[in-house]
Amino acid sequence: MPKLRFSEFTEDWIKYHLKEIAEKVNNKNNDNKIETVFSNSAVQGIVLQSDYFDRSIANKENLDGYYIVEPFDFVYNPRLSAMAEVGAMSVNNTNLTGLVSPLYTVFRIKESSINILFLEYLFKSKVWHNYMRSIA
Repeated sequence: MPKLRFSEFTEDWIKYHLKEIAEKVNNKNNDNKIETVFSNSAVQGIVLQSDYFDRSIANKENLDGYYIVEPFDFVYNPRLSAMAEVGAMSVNNTNLTGLVSPLYTVFRIKESSINILFLEYLFKSKVWHNYMRSIA
């Protein structure tokens, strides 16, 4: 049990593997109905691609292979950068359903008792970065 904790929490921590509380999203835009395309910025998180690049990079006629991202889904961009040492992990806080490139990994938390905000902070922390470096 941690020494420092909020007074309202008295129980032991429960440790979960991500695969126990989340599921990979493999839903693709097969019917090309969704045209909103996201980018995953290491600094800004999930943003509209047209806003991020001042134009749409994706080909509107070829979005059928893109993954569907719903609100509160997480998106992992494995591209490393100075601002994303282990890749960018962001939650879709846009309240929009959109698409991301199949180069990204999308997953959804399936347990309603899991705090999305806690995970959002965890995935941006040194704890997560150190873990990712240890397995990469």
